[in-house]
Amino acid sequence: MKLLIVDDNNKMRSIIRNVLVDNFDSIYEVNDGDQAMEAFETLYPDWVIMDIKMERIDGITATENIKREYPQARIIILTNLADQELKAAALNAGADKYVLKDNLLELRSIIAAATL
Repeated sequence: MKLLIVDDNNKMRSIIRNVLVDNFDSIYEVNDGDQAMEAFETLYPDWVIMDIKMERIDGITATENIKREYPQARIIILTNLADQELKAAALNAGADKYVLKDNLLELRSIIAAATL
């Protein structure tokens, strides 16, 4: 399986990679929503872990764009923002789940449950 991690924080990408390394054959990283859209088109990852707040294109917009072109894409929003309006916007954009960064182990559970 392939994973695409989208976060503008290098350290956070590394932490996510370390949490999920045993679940994936290949892990790719980009730091912005526009790069996520380009990477998805070439890599076709099985999962995308997407931050919300990024400089050029935010994670909600990138999620919406990816899901419009690739409705089968599985995207988990991973953020520090425990905001119900953002959560609703992310899910409306097509995100499969909305997970807070202080609960990274939940990512493993979500991915494991979906691959059974």
